[in-house]
Amino acid sequence: MVWRYFAVASLGLLFGLTDAWGAEPRRPTWLGRRRLVGGAQTVPSTEATRPQVHSSSAMVPWQNDSIQSVVLQEYLVGSQVLYGFGTEATQFARFVRHHLGLQEPVPLDQLTNRTVDAKDSGVQAELKELWTEGRLLVTALEPYYESVVKENEFKPKLLRSVQRMRLYMHSREGQSPEDLLQWLQLELLNSNLLKDRELDYFSFRESRTFDEHCGVLKELMLWFQPAYPYYHATCLTPECNGPKNTSFLGIVAATEAEKVHHASRAELLLCSSCGQMSRFPRFNDALKVLFESKLGRCGEFSMCALALLESLGYTTRWVVDWSDHVWVEALLDGKW
Repeated sequence: MVWRYFAVASLGLLFGLTDAWGAEPRRPTWLGRRRLVGGAQTVPSTEATRPQVHSSSAMVPWQNDSIQSVVLQEYLVGSQVLYGFGTEATQFARFVRHHLGLQEPVPLDQLTNRTVDAKDSGVQAELKELWTEGRLLVTALEPYYESVVKENEFKPKLLRSVQRMRLYMHSREGQSPEDLLQWLQLELLNSNLLKDRELDYFSFRESRTFDEHCGVLKELMLWFQPAYPYYHATCLTPECNGPKNTSFLGIVAATEAEKVHHASRAELLLCSSCGQMSRFPRFNDALKVLFESKLGRCGEFSMCALALLESLGYTTRWVVDWSDHVWVEALLDGKW
């Protein structure tokens, strides 16, 4: 019993798994079987039916932590104005300098402030437009970012997770699981994990017990964790030779190039050693993360785990937790 709890916990923690599943359990195809779960709420989602949001007393109570009076900072350069929403003056000035490629620091007295009512519909429309144009720096995910994108209530927040799973499914369409399996085989061979075994050793097998499957998946996770370590906001500048410690500047909208890989936002970090700004897009594309960026937290790595487990034949589900965490679970011997 202890081993079972350890194995299931390891699956969530080591993969950092994330947010959504499908409908009734079945043997997976390439897209597999998924569900989207948030708190005590289960939302069926299949290719044939649109996800529903049900009101239920079983739902986790949702607290609307929306904000009202907020300082909106502005910096005018030529005909362009940049804005900071809920940011500190120093924080915003650093963003302006690096965004515009200025050689000298931006004097704080060149910043202007105005207090806005974040609940006013006109202000909300203005913030949304500035965000879309890439001219707005938001200080933190909650509650400022959610106020800008109008996801500070239960239903929009849940629908965002549903949309993430739709994007994941869309990104997998037309792609063969064989491509991912060939890549995985090379990676495991290079790590000496396969040794004298075939890749099929890690595939789902009806004949295995729950404990046997847990043992196999634990081996796979122990390879994954060091190969894809949790990103702790270190400097991403290759030439940086310092400790790579950074300070968080804020969140900006994803660029068009980042949106191709289903990113909606990017985090900006300023290195205290080399002084360069690092950009961390939150990709929602498993292959982009696995093959290229290799950077992620629970959001990115849960999508990677979902793709890997599905390609190996497991029935999976993506779980959303309202404490800002997501993970993936696999159906083993009739148990999640």
